Amino acid sequence: MAGGLAAGGKGWIKVTNPMWTKLNEGKVALGMITFGTEPNWIEIMAHAGLNFVKIDMMLTSIDWNDARHIVNAARAVGISTNIRLQSNPWAKAGNSTVGMDALRALAIGADGVYASLNTVDEIRELVSTGTDWHRKIHIIPFTASGYQDVKKEIIENTAVFPLIESMDAINNLEEIMSIEGLRLINLGISDLSVVHGHAFDYDHPAVWKLIDRAVKLGEKHKVIVGCNTGYAYRTFESVAKRVKALCEHGVRMITIQTPEFLLQTALHLLKEAIKKEVPKDIF
Repeated sequence: MAGGLAAGGKGWIKVTNPMWTKLNEGKVALGMITFGTEPNWIEIMAHAGLNFVKIDMMLTSIDWNDARHIVNAARAVGISTNIRLQSNPWAKAGNSTVGMDALRALAIGADGVYASLNTVDEIRELVSTGTDWHRKIHIIPFTASGYQDVKKEIIENTAVFPLIESMDAINNLEEIMSIEGLRLINLGISDLSVVHGHAFDYDHPAVWKLIDRAVKLGEKHKVIVGCNTGYAYRTFESVAKRVKALCEHGVRMITIQTPEFLLQTALHLLKEAIKKEVPKDIF
């Protein structure tokens, strides 16, 4: 790329983001959320051809050091990382530290950050962090002449977005979509189904209406809409059909539920298969 080099350095380590590569091609990005720190999961996800992994620091024991290792593992195998920051979208007190956490997450090398947020101001603060240049700050291989090129490349390849899963956020969705610099939102469909009064009934007309409204607003404001598949689908076939349905409704960043959930589901199915093959009194 154009721009200056640091003395004795090899130049800027070019920023790439497989998730944005897919989205910029007008295709669907497919990924998974993880609640654990096992790097083998990350390698398996990349080997399976997924484009991104979401690292959940909101509801898990994952700490910043864990996140750093996951990010480095993901970079090594070519899969994008988005860190879910600690927040509480249902708290009336707000989430004043989210902006600071977002800067830290990006600085350690994450390709993006997302957080469950309630208000337009909170989301505006989050989105603004995506324009900050600090990335892997122990390596500064550019000089003043190369700074603007590096910053432009960083912004283009960074995903900073809200996770919409509260009624306040849904009610403010059009204003949220209008935030300058916002390019992506994600619907937390499980909690949205709960707060909408149709808990885990992902195919309820009201839930699809919510998704369709978000996609329509996204088209209006040029904001990509993402969504997770949900916990109701407990076979590979049903998950695949859910992914197809989300694609048909215009969702372009689709998150499969966690490896832990898929393992739980697979083990239940395996146990049932075993019980059919062995005498009943063994187990």
